[in-house]
Amino acid sequence: MTGKSEITKILIVVVVLIILLTGIFIIRRKVGPVSPKNVAQEVGQDEKTVKEETNVIFTEKYKESIKVGDEITIGLKFKAPGKNVFGSDIILLYDPEYLEVGEEGIGRSDFFANMPRTTNDNKNGIIKVTAFDGRDEILEDQAYDLFSVDFKLLKKGTTNISFNFEKGKTNTSTLVERNSSQNILEGMSGQTLVIE
Repeated sequence: MTGKSEITKILIVVVVLIILLTGIFIIRRKVGPVSPKNVAQEVGQDEKTVKEETNVIFTEKYKESIKVGDEITIGLKFKAPGKNVFGSDIILLYDPEYLEVGEEGIGRSDFFANMPRTTNDNKNGIIKVTAFDGRDEILEDQAYDLFSVDFKLLKKGTTNISFNFEKGKTNTSTLVERNSSQNILEGMSGQTLVIE
């Protein structure tokens, strides 16, 4: 009897995961493929505005001076107070003339148990990450770690790290609520790096 109960639980989990992944696939098909030509840049909200909003993803600001040849780690964080977040998709954009993903690459998530997709295209400057199976808890009003990216600095100048997101228009970057399976993401904020 116990064996059948365990098999039933496993089957329920598998069915729920299939339903969630099907929903993500359908949403992505409506938006279309991501490519450098059709990628929408972030809306231009400043860091202060995004951090004050709820349900946001942002890069942790790198405050030290940086030089050509350095490797730096940029942390990605999110806030969703009062929500139970199951998964997230992120498209992170960078200029490959100034930056390339370093030896350490894309760091694992402290919040999500599974990250089945962590891809980087150094030629076009596009990082794609899918994460799911977040902690099953109602979140507090604080920033939680998503993942990190190690960048090598290639050239002097000013460059941006941004996201593929426009509120109400793009679904390629998401925060997915556990019970409703809705994309609750309201804003994203990247940053500008000045390389000396």
